[in-house]
Amino acid sequence: MYTKAYRNGNWYGFAPADEKSKTARVKKEVLQPVKCKQYGSKPKEPRVEKEKKMQPEKVKEKIKAKEEKLASLRSKVNVLSAFLSTLEDATEEEIKGDLHVECIDFQLPANTKKHRTNMFKCTQRKDEPDLVLRRGSTFQIRLELDREFSKKDHDVKFIMSIGNGITKDTWCSFQLDENQQDGDSKKRKEWYAQLVTIEKKSIVVEISIPPNIIIGHWLMSVQTFTIEKGEEATVLQYNSQQDIVILLNPWCPDDTTYFPTKQLLDEYVLDAKGFVYQGTHNRIHAKPWNFGQFKEGILDICIMILNKAFDWTVETNMANPIKIARAISRIVNNNDDFGVLIGKWNGEYGDGKKPTSWNGSVKILKKFARTGEPVKYGQCWVFSGLVVTVCRALGLPCRSITNFASAHDTDRSITIDTVYRPDPDDKDDYIRDEGNSTDSVWNFHVWNEVWMARDDLPPGNDGWQVIDATPQETSNGMFACGPAPLTAIKRGDCVMNYDTGFIFAEVNADCISWVVEDNIWKKLSVKPHRVGMKISTKDPESSNREDVTHCYKYSEGTKENSEAVRKATSSSDAERNIIEVPYDIDIDITDIDDVLMGTTVEIRIKVKNISDVKEKRTVKSMVIDVHPKSYDGVIENKKLIKREKVVPFSLEAGDEKVLKMVITKEDYMDKLLEQEGMEIKALASVQESAHVVVEKEVFRLRKPDIDIKVSPENVELGQKVKIEMSLKNPLDVPLTCCSYSLDSEICGLDDESIEIEDVPAHGEWNLTLEETVWQYPTFLCEIISGSFECKELPNIDGSSNSITVT
Repeated sequence: MYTKAYRNGNWYGFAPADEKSKTARVKKEVLQPVKCKQYGSKPKEPRVEKEKKMQPEKVKEKIKAKEEKLASLRSKVNVLSAFLSTLEDATEEEIKGDLHVECIDFQLPANTKKHRTNMFKCTQRKDEPDLVLRRGSTFQIRLELDREFSKKDHDVKFIMSIGNGITKDTWCSFQLDENQQDGDSKKRKEWYAQLVTIEKKSIVVEISIPPNIIIGHWLMSVQTFTIEKGEEATVLQYNSQQDIVILLNPWCPDDTTYFPTKQLLDEYVLDAKGFVYQGTHNRIHAKPWNFGQFKEGILDICIMILNKAFDWTVETNMANPIKIARAISRIVNNNDDFGVLIGKWNGEYGDGKKPTSWNGSVKILKKFARTGEPVKYGQCWVFSGLVVTVCRALGLPCRSITNFASAHDTDRSITIDTVYRPDPDDKDDYIRDEGNSTDSVWNFHVWNEVWMARDDLPPGNDGWQVIDATPQETSNGMFACGPAPLTAIKRGDCVMNYDTGFIFAEVNADCISWVVEDNIWKKLSVKPHRVGMKISTKDPESSNREDVTHCYKYSEGTKENSEAVRKATSSSDAERNIIEVPYDIDIDITDIDDVLMGTTVEIRIKVKNISDVKEKRTVKSMVIDVHPKSYDGVIENKKLIKREKVVPFSLEAGDEKVLKMVITKEDYMDKLLEQEGMEIKALASVQESAHVVVEKEVFRLRKPDIDIKVSPENVELGQKVKIEMSLKNPLDVPLTCCSYSLDSEICGLDDESIEIEDVPAHGEWNLTLEETVWQYPTFLCEIISGSFECKELPNIDGSSNSITVT
């Protein structure tokens, strides 16, 4: 396309140049400013503008309100935009008379392979494929011209633009360097065009992408100029219709997302499947998850989500991984910006989909893009899975992290407080003071880590950063969390941006039980090692779990960890009148492990006299309660599973007593909540000192897994594989409302739910399928994942053995 632009009645033309340069020679010969005219297609509408028009009305109203606030700033930008877009169409005679571009070959296969983006389905479309590149690298294009190119007689200039509006960050023009290519040309940190070869009516050009530009959909225009035309010279501008998607580049040392161990990027950027970990610290379950960042349409959706997070205002922050990561943590939830997913932690899910039934991100993202409405419903692992998809699609190294026994500090005290008060109906018992007990400990909580340099913080804070899209507490008025440096979390540096104190509490807070009377807080117990257990992620070199607890905190009981806790709590602004109470007895509830749903649970509680004065202690009253507990720490007090009052007993100094409690399936089957968790609470009062001691433990019943076997393990393209699935029902009742789904890249299975018949009590469900291998996996091996849903045992899943496609 070719255009001419006017400014104060004159033609828009040149920039100063050295007198010896070719441009200077042109300026000397052409006394009047150069006319610039466009031909071919009209300038393409920026993708961000199309997305804005497709939003629901309530979102458009929010955008309009923001635009009105920025009216004065926008007016200045739009004046410049209008000036640069006032282009006249060139006549056929003008086009034929001067050098012009007939088409551009963007060499998609070679460029996308070089940039490690050829796995994106959008680059493989037959119609209008996208060119997906990574910043901080180079790509080559071939310009097909109407005549032979002459260095002496012709000039070429490139224009790159993003968004609707022209600033130094969203619009750039740069001249073709026709000199011999040198080694430094590949190390450029600004937009740069280098002539590679001249082949009669075509030229090959290598373009350098800066390592710090805004990511998203860019457009290219090419201007050609015939030097010896004098006053009649016209710049012809060709506007390409090719979408050029530019992503972050963790392979580039000059990009702030640079990851030094490049082979691990196969996992943290390129792997489209993985696991999210659930359960409890003593019963960990790996749930397969399909991130699907390379699926058709997903990259466009992820960029749309990023544009949405910035209210469709293309700005400098969209080049900064720190701001990008924080925006993602906010926009993936629905609490602030009409984002992707609505969270719900209990109740009925009839107007949406149960969080436990999601097995991947693709369906959620496609539904959000199709309807423009937030998707119902998600919980922490679903939010985390979506964040992995969005981050890896955009080129930001990311992994999902599960923290078992994860603390939720609501008052920023850096402690997890449970407060009791005397029960007015039972003088020997204490009841929970709900108003002062808003903190909780989740069985598990799932968030994310992203990798970047932190040039906004002191040295030593680069590397993995925590972000969390699950809406728990507001940060600067929004439901966003992070990025918070792991190094700062480990040291207890809770003043570091962003939300480091909140995350420190999740992994390293002391759990304190209190009795509060007359505004005096009396400590019943302090448990310093009860949160932040077996912090887990997928091992990047296998399908195993990797324990990363040591990245978040020093070993329990060490001097370094005590100093970190001291430093963290010193930053708390909680004010309390505290009385320290010495401990007389210790209560320990033995870990409960590997108890299958539908079987009997035996609880063992050890009570020991630990009095400093070495005297007898009498437990005058002791109550053991078992309640259902949701994974996010909510205790369902109205659904008591079992209560036992222990007969008073005495312990000599140093002695201990073991108590037992048996819970049958009849006690718990109709009372459990999602994730099948229970909390045991033992509360005892000591006669001699009038002290109260409380201890709690959480456990989760195990559900059966789907057994999935695939054969043969080595297959060729076009060959069939046999998939065998089986599940045993451990219950005395049938499994009803049953369905299953399978997800496989190589076989084209996309997690569709298929209804099946009920499974009888203590019966077994078996299914055998034959599927054709249609394509190669992203990596050498493929693991097929499956899920099974029913009314009685929701959220059952499993994964197959590894299959290699040759």
